[in-house]
Amino acid sequence: EISGLRRELESARTASEVLKVDVQSRLERAREENEAHDQAMRDENDRRHREVVAGYESKLTAAANKVSSLDDELVRLRSAHAEKVRETESFLAECREGASAIERSYNEQVESTRELEAEVV
Repeated sequence: EISGLRRELESARTASEVLKVDVQSRLERAREENEAHDQAMRDENDRRHREVVAGYESKLTAAANKVSSLDDELVRLRSAHAEKVRETESFLAECREGASAIERSYNEQVESTRELEAEVV
């Protein structure tokens, strides 16, 4: 009977060892699958992050280009405004000269008229 119990005990030990190896093997496979899944998720998150960053970079580039374009337009408008101011100032100077010439001519005519009136009297 002891011999039979020893065989059963040995058989149970062997089965236990087989089961232990099987469980360890399954755990290792599960860990590997989990690591593979985690890596796949990290890769997907990295890909999505790169897409989001690329989208923002594209928007920032477009905004920077727009700002640059607006800066160029502002420089052009300021230059055109300065040119118009110069033209206006030049025109006003001509107007002042013309007004002075008209005033001198008027004063000369008034003086001439006075002289003629004095001669007539």
